[in-house]
Amino acid sequence: LRGRGPRRDVPGPATVPVRRPLPQLRAVHTGPGHLLASTAVHERLTPEDAGTVLRRDRPDLLLIDDVQGWSASLLRELHELATEVGAAIVTDDARAETALPRSALHLAREPADGPDGLGLPAVDAAIWQPVGLDDPRRERPLTPAEARTLDPAAARYQPVVALPAVADLGVRRCLELMAAGAVVVTGPDPDLERALGPVASTVVGPADTVFERAATLVDDSALRRRVSVRLRRRVHAHHTTWRRLVDLASRLGFADPPSTRISVLLPTRRPDRVGQVLADLAAQHHPDVELVLLPHGDARLPDGLPPGTIVQRVPAHRPLGAVLDAGIDVATGAYVAKMDDDDRYGTDHLGDQLLAWRYSGATLVGRRVHGVHDEETDRTIHPPPGGEERWEDHLPGGTLLLAADDLRRLRWRHVPDAVDTELVRAVHLEGGSCYSAHRYGYVRVRHGDHTYDPKGNWAGIDRRGFDASLLEA
Repeated sequence: LRGRGPRRDVPGPATVPVRRPLPQLRAVHTGPGHLLASTAVHERLTPEDAGTVLRRDRPDLLLIDDVQGWSASLLRELHELATEVGAAIVTDDARAETALPRSALHLAREPADGPDGLGLPAVDAAIWQPVGLDDPRRERPLTPAEARTLDPAAARYQPVVALPAVADLGVRRCLELMAAGAVVVTGPDPDLERALGPVASTVVGPADTVFERAATLVDDSALRRRVSVRLRRRVHAHHTTWRRLVDLASRLGFADPPSTRISVLLPTRRPDRVGQVLADLAAQHHPDVELVLLPHGDARLPDGLPPGTIVQRVPAHRPLGAVLDAGIDVATGAYVAKMDDDDRYGTDHLGDQLLAWRYSGATLVGRRVHGVHDEETDRTIHPPPGGEERWEDHLPGGTLLLAADDLRRLRWRHVPDAVDTELVRAVHLEGGSCYSAHRYGYVRVRHGDHTYDPKGNWAGIDRRGFDASLLEA
């Protein structure tokens, strides 16, 4: 029996599970004025609860991310408790040296011109995330006072914050708001510019133009949506407590970083079409991608396969589900993505899908909302606003990504078609969840091999030719 499983009005998990970056290593992460158990249960605690948490979790590391506002007596108390449970103290803040003996600290710093990382605030992505993002509302820019009290749910409406001086809000608060979807337009600030790196120019500029630039983003919801994607991608990739723990533990020799290799399953009967998807794969910004090419039947191999490609040929009489299952058995990545040989992919497609998998806590991620190019009419259909960053009961097969261990447990059903629908259904039947990320990075291509009416699926903008603007935010 086939079916899609739960309907789209079924919400995702009531509490997002924490992705443990280093399950063999337990750490407690402290921030200014609160304690955060970053690899166990996400909960905000007062400093007075520090002893309870340290004794309960008995971590390997006590990670002090920022000591501003912490009293010397509190730092000494944390040091005594950490010594009692055998936790090493790691900090990137030299101010801790004034309260603790130098021998008690593992100082983790990087050069001032480092592109991101240890000297910058970290964001708790279990709280500040775009899950539940809604279409931008057309409203005036928010003031720093309004932004100071903005909660994650309100930030998911992608408001624009006009901030002439970053000091009025603080770098940490700016990054938190950006992680949830808000667009913070600011004047110059070296710490924020360092944190944002190459995307800083999208929101940082002369202080006397802040309100003019903010008003432009308020009026242009399409541009605001793109800028929001660029900002939250940067924060979730470089400035979360998850990322900080991995960087610190690796730099100090406590643990090796977890694998981020993505094995891409690419089944094909059409070698004449594979060239474009190979080019799209070669251009991915994600640093560790493995291609598992699955020729179905006697399809010849395309020229110019990337180094390290795994080729697994499957007889023509086997159904598509069996072809994909053969790919799982030879893939070596920690994650598996499925891509189609006739669709188009932007340079951040795989990286963005992995980030969405991490911050959503979903079992399976994809892109329900996307553009469609119809080769017969040479037109690109843009999706209407809305429908992004939310739980779904259906995801396009060419966009799927999940942990390799989960896929090896679930497997693909050995059916000739609808294998993607069956995988989504299997996830839901097992009690897992499926999540749709933002719209940019994928365009479905339809041609003579498909029965497809793009006008019947999207009521969006119809443009002549292939519109590559949908591939990049």
